[in-house]
Amino acid sequence: MSPRNALVSAAITLTVAASLISVPSAASANPGAPASAIPAGATVVSSKPIHLTRVSAAPNVVVPNTPDRDCSGNVSIYRIGTVIYGSITVWCPYKVDSMRLSVGLYRSRWFGWEGVGTPVNRTYYNFSYASEQSTYGCAGTGTHDFLATGSSYIVYQGAGYSGSDSDEMDNQSC
Repeated sequence: MSPRNALVSAAITLTVAASLISVPSAASANPGAPASAIPAGATVVSSKPIHLTRVSAAPNVVVPNTPDRDCSGNVSIYRIGTVIYGSITVWCPYKVDSMRLSVGLYRSRWFGWEGVGTPVNRTYYNFSYASEQSTYGCAGTGTHDFLATGSSYIVYQGAGYSGSDSDEMDNQSC
């Protein structure tokens, strides 16, 4: 085997081995990927990871890259002043055919959760990173718990992958 072929073979082996390792942290799974789209100065209560699951596939398609293993994302809720933000961020190490992101923002009421802000449902084509947010100006509304829900649906080489989660921020006095 020539030195060049040996080098190529070693690179392929390392690539395959690396793809078999599951790393729970989104930032360490995709070096250089954004940790989130939360701006500086925001008060972050928490951010929850999204785990993608394969939900559909085109027949007889063999895909070496799979978003359920390679892509990461998170749903976050944060506050800047009297504005509450619910956001979803998803990124992959390669461009996917389409990436649909949805995010909604809710506040607690005596009857349950009330939708506030503007729900977002947007699709991106041929992208590897996307982020969306819903906002609500809560000035003068009292003290509430807030809930952000986010979902993503990725299509890559004929297969569909989905993931969703929610994040809550309690006792916010506006």
